Amino acid sequence: ASMPQMGFGGMKLRRALQIRGSVYKAQLCAAAERRPAWPDGRRDGGKACCRSVYSPQTCIIRALAEARNNSQTQERKKAGEEVIIRKALTVLLLALGFITSALSQPAAPKPFTILFLGDSLTEGLGLETGEAFPDLIAARLKAEGRSDIKLINGGVSGSTSASALERLKWYARSRPDLMVLSLGANDGLRGVPVDEMRANLTETIEFAQQSGIKVALTGMMIPPNYGPEYTESFARVFPELAEKYQLPLLPFLLEGVAAVTELNQADGIHPNVEGAKKVAEHVYPFLADLLPLK
Repeated sequence: ASMPQMGFGGMKLRRALQIRGSVYKAQLCAAAERRPAWPDGRRDGGKACCRSVYSPQTCIIRALAEARNNSQTQERKKAGEEVIIRKALTVLLLALGFITSALSQPAAPKPFTILFLGDSLTEGLGLETGEAFPDLIAARLKAEGRSDIKLINGGVSGSTSASALERLKWYARSRPDLMVLSLGANDGLRGVPVDEMRANLTETIEFAQQSGIKVALTGMMIPPNYGPEYTESFARVFPELAEKYQLPLLPFLLEGVAAVTELNQADGIHPNVEGAKKVAEHVYPFLADLLPLK
């Protein structure tokens, strides 16, 4: 079929398309050079077929179709890139929103941390988990809504004042605000010289104060069978240290529990479940006066 008549501009367009068709034919012929044999066995196939099968008009139409396909491919590629960019921007905006929200919210305040540094009386030897007097105090604080208070039970059975300083250095990593120092009972039971116990407690108190940790002291007494001189000098250490370093002092940790058979375990030294409750009731008001206002 002949091409329709057209003006000068149309002739230019037609000429351009004819050139594009010629180029397309050349490409087809070049591709035909690399084809395998035709099904009927002809191997000249490329150029002859290209010349005989594809007319200029057909090549123009194929060239236009190719151009249109290329254009559609580019549009799809561009659309795909736009989708990826939109998704990336959405993720970025969400991330920025989370970061902004996190930064705008005030950080949770550090709880007021209390360290009970003691021996088996503090640890709760012979009791179940949660039954030692520091744990009972922690449970009461929680029940009263004092979620701003954190309590650490630093009791170790068998410990004496000799281990106090090193243990405090270890616990200092938890940044306690207050230390309740409840050591000395095992020193007395083992007959450790009073001056040695005093020196151990002194360096522990001084380290705590230098580290910004407040100190509260609980006193201890020992049975009179150790002799009046040792018993009295032992008991005086605690009020003397409290006076020297201006410390709150609970005169006797086991007040109302020591030597009361029904409140102690079979060894007559360690409080039983009911005894631990009595100790907690005794210590709580002393401790409550040292807590920050809610």
